[in-house]
Amino acid sequence: MKNLKNLKGVKVLTKKQQKAISGGWVPGPGESCPNGFCQFVENGPCRRESDLCI
Repeated sequence: MKNLKNLKGVKVLTKKQQKAISGGWVPGPGESCPNGFCQFVENGPCRRESDLCI
């Protein structure tokens, strides 16, 4: 990991960012996806807005 951080242009992602990328984050009741994200299916994980969204 230390060697990867030393590479030019590498950014270490937070746990929240990692979950958003893998599609593991589903907003709780009354919550919504962060800006730039939406849900592909109702009660589904947050996806980038460039994907098909409901």
